[in-house]
Amino acid sequence: MSHAIAEGVIMRNDAVLSVKERKTKRATMGRAGGVLGACVLAAGLSGCVGPTGPVYGQWSGYQPDGATGYERNVQLVLDGKPDARGGIYHLRAMQMNPMAQLQGAPGGYVDNRWVLSTVTVNRRTLNRIHLLGMPATQYATYDMLPDRTLVPDIGGESLEASERAAMAYRLSVRPRDSYAYGRI
Repeated sequence: MSHAIAEGVIMRNDAVLSVKERKTKRATMGRAGGVLGACVLAAGLSGCVGPTGPVYGQWSGYQPDGATGYERNVQLVLDGKPDARGGIYHLRAMQMNPMAQLQGAPGGYVDNRWVLSTVTVNRRTLNRIHLLGMPATQYATYDMLPDRTLVPDIGGESLEASERAAMAYRLSVRPRDSYAYGRI
């Protein structure tokens, strides 16, 4: 390997580059890296912007996956104005146990329609949310409590018994000013 430096010329492995040409190439690479870095940063911060339309609400919690017995993190967004009676929902279910993921436990994204109905049981009126097109391993009907917590409707003898049994699987409402509200 031969190295020679003579008046602004660098020679390495029989390649001759002037110092000026070498600095120009470095500057070009720096600009390309800066543009790439800006794109990555913009993609990462895209969750900071608001949702593309009105959001009825967003909830999150932990529920069993219904197949393997492992828990998964559930994020639910209902699109629609505050007084909406239906719209589009977006649900993301992520396995909490890496071994469950390797075993092929269900998870992923579901987008479909939601419908709100009103039910009265024992002189108590609740909003019931029906998620249409939900896989069998996921709860498809939720009762909204007065604090906007969603409790899965798991059936049973009475609404109170169903609520008590399902409280472990509830989805808690996220504040509207939380990071990336309305996006999952």
